Amino acid sequence: HVDGSYLDGDDLRIGGPVLSRPLREAARASANPEVQALATLRNRLPNTAARTWDLAGGASVITEGGSLGFAVSRYDSVFGIPPRFSLDTGEGEAPTLDIRQTRVDARAELNLGGGLFETLRGRFGFADYTHDEIEPDGEIGTTFLNEALEARLELAQTQRGAWKGAIGGQLYIRDFNSFGEEAFLPKNTTNQFGVFTLQQLDYGALNIEGGARVEKTDVRSLDTRREFTAYSGSVGASFEFTPGWRFGVNLSHTERAPSAEELFSNGPHKGTQAFEIGDPTFRKERNLGAEAVLRGGSDWLNIELSAFYNRFRNFIYEDATGEIEDELPVFQFRQQ
Repeated sequence: HVDGSYLDGDDLRIGGPVLSRPLREAARASANPEVQALATLRNRLPNTAARTWDLAGGASVITEGGSLGFAVSRYDSVFGIPPRFSLDTGEGEAPTLDIRQTRVDARAELNLGGGLFETLRGRFGFADYTHDEIEPDGEIGTTFLNEALEARLELAQTQRGAWKGAIGGQLYIRDFNSFGEEAFLPKNTTNQFGVFTLQQLDYGALNIEGGARVEKTDVRSLDTRREFTAYSGSVGASFEFTPGWRFGVNLSHTERAPSAEELFSNGPHKGTQAFEIGDPTFRKERNLGAEAVLRGGSDWLNIELSAFYNRFRNFIYEDATGEIEDELPVFQFRQQ
């Protein structure tokens, strides 16, 4: 299989003025002619042209004993970020982003022929990502390099009566580096390994399932190293109380280690037009969740009603502080 695409677009048509009414009034009131000119910008949003192409190809072999397949893809995109105009000078920095990514994926499945396990499944992915922020004069201001690898191995158990399930492990490795005048995130490495299981009992009218996952995460940057062990689990059941109608409930507890961006960011990020500040003291994010579902219907009508509740501890989010740094609004990662 081979596929690809190509897109080429000019600055976006917006059908009206670029600035909001309050900003246009402020621009007209300025004594600076360059600021006054901002009030007349209309119909097209400056620096939003884009050119993108991608190409992918893959092949697989499928036999009675299993399958093996791979794919390679390339993505290339150059696009502008609309300027954040200054009402003091009339100028607006308008960077262009140049993104390239090469990705390799592989997937395999092996039939084990019964016994304790029925099928062995494997999945692998590797991505090499480069991102340049280009200044209006054509010079590269900042470069971001990101290499990530993910692998997953899963053993599907042979079904025994009402019981079936799977166990497995997952590996994730990420190396990130940035350099240039606006490298908001320092060089860092993330190593993560998790083991999991999912088990199910199917008695027809009654279905019960449970899952569990343990995940070790190691995040390092410069002289800082953080290690986390996250525990997650869920249990649920559904019951067909009358033909065609089923009611189910699910309870879950999930934990998530903070990302390198949430821990170590400290600088201007043109891609989000924000000055982002992380916090290396963050703890794990935790969530308790409950969900109830009612599902049913007939040949001509299907109905599903659901309700859910989630309660977070140590929730990580970005908070606008109201401050300005490097002519960008400051966003502080917080935990609450």
